[in-house]
Amino acid sequence: MTSFTKKAGFTLIELVLVIIIMSIVSVVGATMLAQGLQSFLTLQNTTNANWQGQVALERMTREIRYVRSAADVLTQTSGEFQFVDIYGNTIAYTLSGGNLVRNSQTLASGVNSLTFTYHDNNGNTVATSTNLHYVGISLNITQNGSNYAATTAIFLDDLST
Repeated sequence: MTSFTKKAGFTLIELVLVIIIMSIVSVVGATMLAQGLQSFLTLQNTTNANWQGQVALERMTREIRYVRSAADVLTQTSGEFQFVDIYGNTIAYTLSGGNLVRNSQTLASGVNSLTFTYHDNNGNTVATSTNLHYVGISLNITQNGSNYAATTAIFLDDLST
């Protein structure tokens, strides 16, 4: 008679179950890593759009406050604002091919819209620079699917002089 001795080891069923469980754990882990990476990239794109918009608006605000007089506002349309500052420099802001442009220098890229509005001291919209006291700016930037929208109103020093 032959005696069977039990040897230590794994059965085929145990090995298959371990492979299935490890596969499930790997898929769940990879999915979580992919979602984390996607969140990081979305945040990075949003931050980039926000940064570009804030820097552009800050520069525009600072320079538009330097308009010398009502006669020095050269162009005031919804898409362009051009003026002469207190130093005698002609400055123009416009949207060109998805870029916010100051004269020929790009301030921000990925700009969907740039809108200027012009108001008197009562908040009424004005068509000429004669009664101009506030310039409103609305800016919308998209960076890789992340949007940033900003608006501001800039009080101009007394332009009646």
